[in-house]
Amino acid sequence: MGSTKKSKACCACTNGKRRCDRAQPVCGRCDEKDTECRYPPTRRRKHHLQGIQGHVLNESPGGPCDGTQDAQEVAALDSGVSDDVFDLQHWAGPVVDWNDLLPLQPQLEYLDADASRKLVSFDAGELANNPGPLTSSWFCHPGSWAISHCPTTTPSFSSAVFNSYWRTLESWLTQWVTEGQNPFIHRQLYADSGLPRSMRDAYASIAVHDTKGPRNDTLVYQIVEANAASLVSSQDACEASPVLDTRQHLARTQALFIYLTLLLNSPSITARSQAERNVPVFQTWVQQLWESASQDPDLSDSSTGGNAQIDAVADAVFDGDPAPRLWRAWVLAESIRRTWILGTMTVGVYLTQKQGWCECKGGAKFTMGSGIWAAESAVSWAQAVRNQDPMFSLSLECGRLFTSARAAAVDEFARHQLAAMYGLERVESWAARTAGDNGMVKVVY
Repeated sequence: MGSTKKSKACCACTNGKRRCDRAQPVCGRCDEKDTECRYPPTRRRKHHLQGIQGHVLNESPGGPCDGTQDAQEVAALDSGVSDDVFDLQHWAGPVVDWNDLLPLQPQLEYLDADASRKLVSFDAGELANNPGPLTSSWFCHPGSWAISHCPTTTPSFSSAVFNSYWRTLESWLTQWVTEGQNPFIHRQLYADSGLPRSMRDAYASIAVHDTKGPRNDTLVYQIVEANAASLVSSQDACEASPVLDTRQHLARTQALFIYLTLLLNSPSITARSQAERNVPVFQTWVQQLWESASQDPDLSDSSTGGNAQIDAVADAVFDGDPAPRLWRAWVLAESIRRTWILGTMTVGVYLTQKQGWCECKGGAKFTMGSGIWAAESAVSWAQAVRNQDPMFSLSLECGRLFTSARAAAVDEFARHQLAAMYGLERVESWAARTAGDNGMVKVVY
């Protein structure tokens, strides 16, 4: 089979640095000068290049594919070779156009929904009884974001219950500062993206508040009030473009809740007055947070939706294990639920203290099982969910725990809700009655 490659200039034209018409068997210039016309032997370089292009995907990772070897061969040729012999721009360019390979980088784009589901294998019968960590259906199904209302009468509590409620909240804020996590701010929540500025300011405000004493309390409250006002005003300035993602909604809502906690129970009249003005703002923000979460595709059960391929690509980073992705989704969803529940209840407690009653904003589902929120990794979270009932239930129905679970098996956040709804005495009685060898869990702060 004849070569279809472009011939090179003859040696005489090359040495004379003249353009050669490459005519065979004698070029026009040599024929005119009546000189010997000799062509250099043909090198089958382009066959080699095509071989590289055809097999570059089969090279081992990190293998040479930048044309270095061929560049060395070019350098070894006679330095007098003219530009007609080689296209230098061709040799300077990459052997492979990596832009053509970009669609292949995810490596799982070609998977259909059935193939992506095969990345995770589990026993279907076991999943039917306990969904466990292999699916988000137990915490992100459509009904999980519904706000439920039920006719209830506001119980009458002593001041000790309210005082315990506020002490608990303040101890949780200090716990976040000293340990990096508390029952409504999870350690993983901002670990991947970093702590937002609103939460950094709130963190600093807690640290300053913890230094409060008789001689510096005025200065402390000035700092906290200023940070709270700065947060609200910064959000007011953004009203022209109020498009926030769910995490941004959560960060600003948690930050404002922290300021309300520090100021609503303050002995300073000025501090309480400013906090009261921010209560309607907080109620608006917490409602917007809930609406954003309920419409967020990352917080919806995608096991039967169009996100299966995207989830499969994300899981492939962990060799097909969905636990890291599901853990992060659960942390975000659970943080939103707990912030909504705690925020609406705190405003309700304050209004009840002030005016003797308040309007019930309803209840939401959250995870009540002990040890799940405390899990510090996707592996430990998956094991906790697999080995026990997550107790994902409606907050207004948590009273059933008094007769169906031990106090030690119930999350600290849920025990706090029980104390606020049913009183400390009943919770203490339940904790003492169900205490095991490890002793009674903490219910009073």
